[in-house]
Amino acid sequence: MAMTEEERHQKEIYDVANACVDEVILEATQQVQARKESAVDPSDGLSGLAAGILKRGTRWQNRARTVVTRILTQLRICK
Repeated sequence: MAMTEEERHQKEIYDVANACVDEVILEATQQVQARKESAVDPSDGLSGLAAGILKRGTRWQNRARTVVTRILTQLRICK
């Protein structure tokens, strides 16, 4: 069964699209791996868990600061 010109063209487009998708997936997995490696930096002496807790701690400090600021603002308005 011989392929027509249109079928060859469609197969070529399909192959190019597959190659592009494979390249994007490969690049994404490399970026994820690089982020994981940079997130756990053994040079600072902290384990990955401790570093994560410290990072989340600053986020909670910011949230607590915002809540306290809102409460104090409301108390000043009520005076």
